[in-house]
Amino acid sequence: MRRKYGKMPYLQILNPRENMGLGPEDTVMATAARFDLKLDKDDKELFSEAASLMGTTMAGFVRAAAKEKARSVIDQESRVTLSRRDFRSFSAALDQAFAPNEPLQEALDSARQTVRRA
Repeated sequence: MRRKYGKMPYLQILNPRENMGLGPEDTVMATAARFDLKLDKDDKELFSEAASLMGTTMAGFVRAAAKEKARSVIDQESRVTLSRRDFRSFSAALDQAFAPNEPLQEALDSARQTVRRA
């Protein structure tokens, strides 16, 4: 199979070892969702130069960079960072015996009376 424009990002290759001359690195996503992006000239030149230096297409470079940044943001935002003082307070609260306040105790008592276990 002759490739005119490099890798074919929208081609689904079911078995890359078939006699197509393609290796595992040519296996690409089974379905493609489209995302259009307008860039100013300077940004496009910057991305194009970086992609060329990385030996990939501009779309591949932007996709990889966006994916890396998205994972970093999600990872950072899914963590809770506490100061030492806050951590000690949090740990102490976890270590203390739980004592329900009056409204919660009333709700627990009510639930024990109305809920029957099998």
